[in-house]
Amino acid sequence: MSRYKNEDKYKLAIEELNTRKVVTLTFLSNKYGFDKASFSRYLKKNGYDIKKTGRAQSKIDMYNFLGKEYLQGKSLKSLSKKYGVSRKSLSRYLKEIGFQIKCVNRKDYIVVDENFFETIDTEEKAYWLGFIFADGCAREYDQTYSLRIEIKSDDKKHLEKFKSSLGLNAEIKQRKNRKTVSVTISRKKLVKDLWGYGCVENKTNKGFIKNIPSKFLRHFFRGFFDGDGYIEKDYNKYRASLVVKSEDIANFIKFHLSSFITQVETDGNFYRIHIGRKDEFFNFVNYLYKDSTIYLDRKYATYKSRVEYVN
Repeated sequence: MSRYKNEDKYKLAIEELNTRKVVTLTFLSNKYGFDKASFSRYLKKNGYDIKKTGRAQSKIDMYNFLGKEYLQGKSLKSLSKKYGVSRKSLSRYLKEIGFQIKCVNRKDYIVVDENFFETIDTEEKAYWLGFIFADGCAREYDQTYSLRIEIKSDDKKHLEKFKSSLGLNAEIKQRKNRKTVSVTISRKKLVKDLWGYGCVENKTNKGFIKNIPSKFLRHFFRGFFDGDGYIEKDYNKYRASLVVKSEDIANFIKFHLSSFITQVETDGNFYRIHIGRKDEFFNFVNYLYKDSTIYLDRKYATYKSRVEYVN
């Protein structure tokens, strides 16, 4: 048995050293997942000249490899740190081969359809608008406009759906010491369009809803409910509920969903809107989810199980 636990990985890395012209040991250690210092000692012990080996792979090959990662949304800073290359040199080379790099600011390499919310004319747009009302924040701070959505880590797949809808290549980030994931987009046009529907920064207390075509309200409410709603899982109970703090939003929901609502509670700080009778419960969840094409998988699964149980 080999005394080097990573010897198989070392051999793969050495194969690259022998077939390519310029590479750094940092690049290889990150690519193959082993300690750079240990690999260096292994090379020395096996007769490799470290000074020459440190530049054993074509720079063009390496920068082309990094360019592909850059297109996937990785920053120049993270790539230079991960692979041990100069950020300045990488930026210069990418510009030479046609990449549009104005600066190292994150917003300059994020790709997104910033006109997505200009007009609410599809189920998809209405749904994400509702979801952002529940779990997003569209704000301006120090002349920087940003949209941020943060949800439970278990629902990360839902953010992938969001990225797909907007053609977004931004990274989904895991919060430290918290079981949540988030995505942030810095686009003035996107944020201002959201404001036009009442999705303002402090919507929890001051929010309002406007300019949503009536034919898409069902999808808007499904997005809102997927973010802030609850469906009872106990087959012997028939309850769905929403909690909001804005009086204007509560009144909007009460007006448009009045045929389903059985009770509204308030203590001055929030409004809890209940659907609590059997007929209203099933009418409501069918209104939200039946024949829909976009939804939070977890809540949709609960809906399906409730409907299938009674049928």
